[in-house]
Amino acid sequence: MSSSGIVTRVTYNFYMESRMFSPMEGGRSGRGLVDPDAVAAFAAAVNDSNVRYQEGTATPLLFTTGLVLADYHQVHGGLAAAAGVSDWSLSVHGQHDVSYLEPVVPGTHCRWLVSGRSALRSKGGVLVTVSARISDDAGDLLVEHLWTTYYRGGTVPAEIGAPLPDHELPEEVRSTPPSTTATLRVDRDQAFRYGGATGDRATHAIDDDQARAEGFPRKILQGMCTFSMAAGALVDSLAGGDPTRVRRLAVRFSAPTHPAGELTVNAWHLGGPAASGVHGFEAVQAGTTVLKHGRFELRLPGL
Repeated sequence: MSSSGIVTRVTYNFYMESRMFSPMEGGRSGRGLVDPDAVAAFAAAVNDSNVRYQEGTATPLLFTTGLVLADYHQVHGGLAAAAGVSDWSLSVHGQHDVSYLEPVVPGTHCRWLVSGRSALRSKGGVLVTVSARISDDAGDLLVEHLWTTYYRGGTVPAEIGAPLPDHELPEEVRSTPPSTTATLRVDRDQAFRYGGATGDRATHAIDDDQARAEGFPRKILQGMCTFSMAAGALVDSLAGGDPTRVRRLAVRFSAPTHPAGELTVNAWHLGGPAASGVHGFEAVQAGTTVLKHGRFELRLPGL
């Protein structure tokens, strides 16, 4: 323990280095490399054929979740305990909201700070949100993730932090024909490939018995794998294949996706010029909406 009373620990995971603090005293910091080979592997794991990722000139929108995943788990657990979350029956990744300030370029050495943001009451439970802020080595902020876990039936003695940014897709828009639609293949081995590329090897994604123990008929896809596949389709159809044009990407997870099937991504133009406006989206598999209240916001080309 240091003289300040903050416990530190350094861990190594592939090309990453991280240092842990109390989630209420600054969270957990780390440093790592946006390895061009890891970028290519991530893109392949989510069936994203965008040539920019194989050439090493751009990074898939959700690649950075793999950099901060281990730190997220550490901080999230500490935050939920510190907030006093109790009486919950199930915890799931409820929603995810990412802001993009500068491009994440393959080969960049970056640093991050993962810290507790909020614990808020919601309909039917509690939303616990962790912030992951990723910067380049000069300290310029590149990306911020707001990573929210939903505790069904949970309660907290008092709320902590500010309300989350809104990204609701209005029902009157959702009931109209989408402006764009893309249908994606979900492979039999999708969850294994995603787990290998990111370290996200949730047992219900790679073990049928565990999936059944949690109430699913068989293995399910990692939520962030589904989100990444949808994001790739949106980049292709709405951003001309250029992920650096995206300024915000957000979604709510509503049902699991299963391997060996199809995923349909529908998008609606919500406002502004089509080339730099705001779009809502959702994703559907076999008639079930698996991603909803999606938001995909673009900046003008060249900005």
